[in-house]
Amino acid sequence: MASPLSESISPGPVLPESGDESAPSELLRTVIRSFHNEVGSPLAAIAIRLELLRNGKSLDPSTKALVEELSSGIGEVIESVRRSIKDLRDLESSSRWQP
Repeated sequence: MASPLSESISPGPVLPESGDESAPSELLRTVIRSFHNEVGSPLAAIAIRLELLRNGKSLDPSTKALVEELSSGIGEVIESVRRSIKDLRDLESSSRWQP
């Protein structure tokens, strides 16, 4: 059975025509947008759900420890995604990617 998360992910970006002079820049923008929307947003949603679960009052100690571990791991992944998106945006704005 597919998870709700996998059902919400689109099939992927529509890539620019290869003959277009601005194709590298447009491709980079497409990748940045897709990376943010298809990776960053779902990770943030998972982090929010874990936070809600962590704030629940009826968790046993082992479940609470697992939620803490998962929250920490998701937080690290989100920071990595943010750094990657920033790096891609920096690359996009550099002169070598301008048409």
